[in-house]
Order: sequence, then structure tokens, then C-alpha cells
Amino acid sequence: MGAWGDSSHGRKIQCPVLLIAGDEDDHAPMVTMVEAEQYIPNASLCIVPKAWHSAFIDNFPVTWTAMEGFLQADRSMLTGSKKVAYNIR
Repeated sequence: MGAWGDSSHGRKIQCPVLLIAGDEDDHAPMVTMVEAEQYIPNASLCIVPKAWHSAFIDNFPVTWTAMEGFLQADRSMLTGSKKVAYNIR
């Protein structure tokens, strides 16, 4: 199961979670972040273009827009992204 080891840990997180990942991040690559988003029930994933591991520095406008929307959302509306099957290498 890759970087997440035992997926049961992520499934224990019940609060809304916003995962933010840079599309050029080599420390937490997109495949790892997609995997994390799949295992955390109420997770949403924002992929920040033209950003590395420090997405908030590399592309602050996109990162802030995602954070602001997440923080201002009605908690009952934060249901997480649709979970889909994908190929794991």
C-alpha cells in the first residue's frame, strides 16, 4: 500500500481534511497524496500547479484560495472528494 503502510490509520480520521500537494513535489509525490486522499474518509485534495513541497510559497494564490474555501465552508457540506479506484504500482 505504499507510503501509507496500514490504511486503517487514515480511515480513523473523521474530521474534514484538506490535503494540499504541489504538482512537482518529490517529497510527497502526487501518487502518495492521491493514496492518502483515498484512505481518509472526509479528505479533499488540492493539487497546486507549479509548486513543490512548499506549495504555499511556490503558488500562494492557489493554495490560499483552497484553504480559504475549506475554512469558510459549512462543515456539513465538507464530505470529501469522490473516492475512485486507481492503479497502484
